[in-house]
Amino acid sequence: MGHEPLARLRAPIQEELEIDADLRLSIDMYLAVTTTAKQVYEQIRVANQRRDPNIKMLSYKAVKKAVAELTRIFPIKKDCCIKNCIAYTGEFEDYETCPLCDEARYQPQPPNCKKKKIPRQTFTTVPLGPQLQALWRTHDGAAAMKWHRTQTQKIINELNANDDCLNNTLANFDDVLCGREYIQSVRDGTITETDMVLMLSTDGAQLYKSKISDFWVYIWIVIDHSPDRRYKKKHVLPGSFIPGPNKPKMLDSFLFTGLHHVAALQKEGLPIWDAETRTVFICFLFLLLALADAPGMASINGLVGSIF
Repeated sequence: MGHEPLARLRAPIQEELEIDADLRLSIDMYLAVTTTAKQVYEQIRVANQRRDPNIKMLSYKAVKKAVAELTRIFPIKKDCCIKNCIAYTGEFEDYETCPLCDEARYQPQPPNCKKKKIPRQTFTTVPLGPQLQALWRTHDGAAAMKWHRTQTQKIINELNANDDCLNNTLANFDDVLCGREYIQSVRDGTITETDMVLMLSTDGAQLYKSKISDFWVYIWIVIDHSPDRRYKKKHVLPGSFIPGPNKPKMLDSFLFTGLHHVAALQKEGLPIWDAETRTVFICFLFLLLALADAPGMASINGLVGSIF
């Protein structure tokens, strides 16, 4: 992550997120045009200021920087095989050719060239820690993140009232929190009320209807949110973006960067500033489930997968 991002991760901002009207307008326009060229944003900015010179929309570069500073979220770029066989992470970090297809990692350069090596292809990972910290930086956001605590306690109270047996004693099995393994992990102290519970999901996607433009993503679903909130797009957290068109052959090498980051947080703990109580607490992450369709799950767990 680098020294500065790591220092920020270990020392979260201890003040509620507040955004003035001009900055909010700039961010709203920036988010609205993320799928178009930045020139569109600049044209909207000029049009707004022509209509009312008192509107102080930021430039595209400035609003992009402001979003990064407000959220402290940043991308990590790593090299990968031009054919998407592997990512150059973990055991492959120092390789200069792909062990599966023998394609070169870097663009060709003249002999004895001392310029920085340029990778032929990269993929992007968005670290989870800063994203989770950002969820707690408003009063409403912090309150929403505590659904997991209150719901878990309700389930345990109901089980205790029914002779402490999980079989057929809950009135409704309506969420993953009702699962036996989860409840047992809470009871034995593996998961505490200050920990956050997550699901990972991965799949391929098609950007355009009539083009070969496949790419792969994995996302984080935050179980601390209620079911009517956690699956909505604005509350789903990005994990990584893997370019296509070829399918990753060793998906675990692409997952490595994000999971290494999560493993470090599981060991050290993630400091969270709670905007509702205005206090800092240390959170540990619990990965409840890894989800995918049948071909995707085979890539995650290394099994053969479907033959159909």
